[in-house]
Amino acid sequence: MFALQGVVGTRIDSATTGGTAITCGSNTATLFTVNSLIGKFENVALVDAAASRSAGQAIYVTSANANQKIDYDGLTVDGFYDGVNVGVGNTWVMDATLIQNFKHYGLKINNTVNPDAGDWTIDNSWLYSGSGATAGIRIESSGGGKISNTAILTNTGGTLGNCISMDTTGHASIEFSFMNS
Repeated sequence: MFALQGVVGTRIDSATTGGTAITCGSNTATLFTVNSLIGKFENVALVDAAASRSAGQAIYVTSANANQKIDYDGLTVDGFYDGVNVGVGNTWVMDATLIQNFKHYGLKINNTVNPDAGDWTIDNSWLYSGSGATAGIRIESSGGGKISNTAILTNTGGTLGNCISMDTTGHASIEFSFMNS
């Protein structure tokens, strides 16, 4: 099991106020690549201080097992080209998470091993794009998703192409629920 647990701090106003923060200064790096079957990011801020971003992400989740489950609780992601890229995942939960100032996608959801595996949940979270971002959430596969009590907005003065972008071409099914957001 993988676990990255920080000290609780104030996350909403600024990713670097209190608590535990890990800072990256690359325009293209992936800060964490996770291939553990089970894991969790909890009460930690991941910050990209690079001036311009052209690739990479804070977290990339990948595995040969369709049932990989990496959870996010009290996570802050600030900056980065893509915030969190769930390349493989099933029954994962994102709660009380802030993803902000992303350039492309705040959260990308997929299951490259079994496109119908999913049943993920996003609750009580916030996605605030940087100017010109493509989408707050991009869903390419991984059915059974539920999003509730979550805000997907642009930061002041910015633009956001889509709050949620879906392209499930070639996949047997995709079930999706969006409420109270």
